[in-house]
Amino acid sequence: MQKSLLTKIVSIWAVLACVPAANAQFVAFNDHDAGPGTAPNTTTYSADPAAGTSTGALKNISTGATLPVTLTVTVGGNVTFEGTQGNPSPGTPAYVAFNGFVDFQGTPNPSIALNGAGATYSYTFTGLDPNKRYSFKGTAARAGGYVDRWTTFELVGAPP
Repeated sequence: MQKSLLTKIVSIWAVLACVPAANAQFVAFNDHDAGPGTAPNTTTYSADPAAGTSTGALKNISTGATLPVTLTVTVGGNVTFEGTQGNPSPGTPAYVAFNGFVDFQGTPNPSIALNGAGATYSYTFTGLDPNKRYSFKGTAARAGGYVDRWTTFELVGAPP
């Protein structure tokens, strides 16, 4: 396998919504590295030391209210932060979910490279109410027309 196929370059953004019935009680977005297109109420917690802090309270995207949910972002293994990143293509699920809330070309290092087996970039949420249901959307976008790069996402510790 070529080295380019072994190196996965991704950027990860997240949206967390509390969905107890039909209507969400809150929606929160986190942008790995903010840019001019990042919405004002989007948080920017990142494991990239150059980007700022890696943990803090999420905000309600509509109101800016601080939520009782904390996000902590960590890495494991060989992870590097790089400067090239593109936006998801219009009409894709990633574009529909994140457009207007996160800037996929933020600074200083919008790209996350997971270099080999064991490399991880993790979001840990604390303060979630176990009696409520939540919806989580995360994405990885490299742009550039690649069709042979994959990223695996895993939920750990969530009840069935």
